[in-house]
Amino acid sequence: MACGELDGLLEKNDAIAKRLSDHKITYLYETGPGAHEWDFWDTYIKRAIDWLPLEETSVGVSSGNVGI
Repeated sequence: MACGELDGLLEKNDAIAKRLSDHKITYLYETGPGAHEWDFWDTYIKRAIDWLPLEETSVGVSSGNVGI
């Protein structure tokens, strides 16, 4: 999850992150400069793609459609 620090949805994203933590669900949540706009999304979609286990081929890690 990622949300801009100036995004009107920041409080809702923070609440979702807290709820996930309360239920001991593993997740990654980052905030950064920006709002609900393409400049923020462009930066964080690149980070999300870099984070994805695209090289993994283990069952359950990939759909099998990535990197084919």
